[in-house]
Amino acid sequence: MFNSNIDNKLDLFGEDPDNPQGDTCVDESLFTLTDFHIPEDAIIEKAYLIWMGAVDPSKFDDPTDNSVKLKFMQESEFDPVIHEETVKSEGTGKLLTDENSFEFESLYFQDDVKNGCSESEPGETVEGQYLGYFTYRVDVTAFFDEIQKVNYDEAKPEQGMYYGTYSFSDLDCTEHDNYRCDNKMMSGWALVLIYRSKYMQNKHLYLYNGFSYISADVSTASVNGFDLPKYPVVRLSAMTANGVAGAYSVDLPPEAIFLQGEGSTSRFRLSNDCNPMMDGFVEVFNSRSSITNWDHDATETIKCVSSFGIDVDTFLLDSEKDINLQEHLKKGNTSMEIRFSVNEDELF
Repeated sequence: MFNSNIDNKLDLFGEDPDNPQGDTCVDESLFTLTDFHIPEDAIIEKAYLIWMGAVDPSKFDDPTDNSVKLKFMQESEFDPVIHEETVKSEGTGKLLTDENSFEFESLYFQDDVKNGCSESEPGETVEGQYLGYFTYRVDVTAFFDEIQKVNYDEAKPEQGMYYGTYSFSDLDCTEHDNYRCDNKMMSGWALVLIYRSKYMQNKHLYLYNGFSYISADVSTASVNGFDLPKYPVVRLSAMTANGVAGAYSVDLPPEAIFLQGEGSTSRFRLSNDCNPMMDGFVEVFNSRSSITNWDHDATETIKCVSSFGIDVDTFLLDSEKDINLQEHLKKGNTSMEIRFSVNEDELF
């Protein structure tokens, strides 16, 4: 589950009407969980809430926002289930300059920005301004335990107990020109769920955290710690922020997410129905997310969702069906590289 707390409510000067960008903070955003996302008998064993935001220049020396609200709503004519909690990291909010960990990471750097943009003015470039971003990752397993408890206490059916609408709110968000005038705003969230179900075989799950800024460059993540079987099926998900559809320069690295398996001499460009291959090119950093059905045999296997300032894509990699994957996903391999190749986008 994921969404952005940014919307497009202004017609800023020079904005492409076919490619609008987020420019306004919103108090709340929603995600509705259904049987497309998880099986009806799912029992959630572990859950993490991830949120990320930008820091207003007036607050660079203040603690970052480590407290947000998470709400679950399951509609029913007679007995609706509603559960809400304030989710908070341990201790007080971290400073932008504090040491990074799994729970908290930050970025604080200088960049050229625009100021003074409006519906009638493009704004002017201001060099060397500081920008600050942060992310928190907090264990919220107890939140889902409580949903389960409420469900049992009210003698409701076990099937689909987590189906409903999840609301995320109360994250500090800035509309300062340094961020808004050049598509640098950030305010988003995601819920990572680990569950068991009679419909699912045991899986090996790996969660790799990171928080970095990439533009006109490449960044490679080396992932390891697994042991691939013969003809593995891999679901690879990546969460990024601030991709811009249509931005491209032939003089910069190609826009893509590449997979390179252990021992392979080539790279495999990831694509799916939401990020299709067209003439050898995939526009993947475009704020158009892809969600795959938990059931590979379902009639509808993928959904494309658009939102401002966040892009979560899941790629289903079946090495038995796609011969081009077989050199990358070999039996016995214990590592692979995921390369984020970024063109004109400013990506986090």
